Amino acid sequence: MPLGSIGKYNFWSEKFWLPPNQTWEGVESPLFSDFQYGIFVSIVLSIMRILLCNYVFAPLGLRNGLRYRQVKRVPHNPQFEEYYLKNKRPSLSDIRILSKKFDISEVQISDWFRRKRNSAKFHVIVKFVESGLLHFSIQDFAVMFSHHVFTVTLIVFSFLTNNFRIGSVIMLLHDAADFWLEAAKMLKYVGRFRLCMFCFATFILVWILTRLYYFPVW
Repeated sequence: MPLGSIGKYNFWSEKFWLPPNQTWEGVESPLFSDFQYGIFVSIVLSIMRILLCNYVFAPLGLRNGLRYRQVKRVPHNPQFEEYYLKNKRPSLSDIRILSKKFDISEVQISDWFRRKRNSAKFHVIVKFVESGLLHFSIQDFAVMFSHHVFTVTLIVFSFLTNNFRIGSVIMLLHDAADFWLEAAKMLKYVGRFRLCMFCFATFILVWILTRLYYFPVW
């Protein structure tokens, strides 16, 4: 039984994986040395990211009125810290229980939790820079990280099967709408709402054309 076969089905069927009239014998095996270009590109992109962050997007945000706000230091309280990990917004009854348990006024407890929540919030200018870099924030880290893992896996697979040309086209179609959405976010952060709505409308149009028409039909 051929490797990858399950019963009468062959996982590596040429009819499924390859274009018409193509066989695995005609697929050129990728060279390991080709991966060195990926390392070089990743280094260049990392340097570009630092330069864009410090010398383009951050100054642009400051120029448009965004500021790095000063966050007051929250007094360390092990008991509250432990409770905060379970519930960041305690109810009034919970605050009363904590007040009696630790002999601290309800006002002080409410103030501590409020300041703790505020200290964990991102500055608007940080969100502005992240949008400019097409970067995901910590709130959706798990979702976006898994998304990027699958994306990299598909890229590597398309390269190993010598389908990187069609893979590049698919990447282009899927990424064509992203920067319009991030541009809309950036404009919203600086209060340019008309331009924000224009970019968001363009994002919807491009997304529909690329994801629902060109990708499955064209």
